Amino acid sequence: MAVEHNVSVRKSQYELLRIICMAFILIHHIITGVLPLSNYALLQNGAEVWATRILDAFCFCAVNVFVLISGYFGIRPSIKGFLKLYILCAFYAFCTASIGRLIGGGTLGLSIIRYTIFPFGLNPKWWFVECYIILYLISPLINIGLKNMNQSQIKWMLIIFSIIQVYFGLYRQCDYCDSNGYSVCQFVYMYIIGYYISNDTTKNNSKHIASISALVYVVGSLFAGVLDCCNFVYWNNPNPFLDIHCYNHPIIIC
Repeated sequence: MAVEHNVSVRKSQYELLRIICMAFILIHHIITGVLPLSNYALLQNGAEVWATRILDAFCFCAVNVFVLISGYFGIRPSIKGFLKLYILCAFYAFCTASIGRLIGGGTLGLSIIRYTIFPFGLNPKWWFVECYIILYLISPLINIGLKNMNQSQIKWMLIIFSIIQVYFGLYRQCDYCDSNGYSVCQFVYMYIIGYYISNDTTKNNSKHIASISALVYVVGSLFAGVLDCCNFVYWNNPNPFLDIHCYNHPIIIC
């Protein structure tokens, strides 16, 4: 009974993390879609640039984490599961469109209802919703493949995936690869990482692991935010490793 209780509590904690990730995704799109984050000239002073971009750095990893959690527990497609996913996407679409309109000085109209009923495909900024739907649909095939591989084989597959996503995609910016991580390929990559972690028998169950993870998250987000601000305000360097708004960036993945 104690083991079952601990598993239940753990799942509840991860579900809470999912909700937090959705909130962070919402904040990210408010910052980038409503606030003048991408136009330095529209901001009143440099402090606003630093504040918004550092805040955005803390939110940007939410998409990767959301998919990673899905891989950790595994997606098991069903009609009930798809309805839950649809309701979640519709709720997110409603919140994003409504808050964007209100903050931007607009008014709520029929377009909000349209975005809510049809949360897929009407707004390119919601690319991750469509990518997750595709991942949801192909997850049975992915699961079959993963269940027939041992941890060593999965680890080597992740190494190859990392080379493709980070080196050929982010660094080389190859036309035939994923240059920024806004793709189904990145979602599959994060899903497999989540699966690998869940089946890692050597993982540390220490009580300190949560504190260490939180520290890594805070330090990594601060570093990414400062790096992004410096490049945006001072350097203006096109080097892809200085653009932290890429989901296949090593800092965002870690």
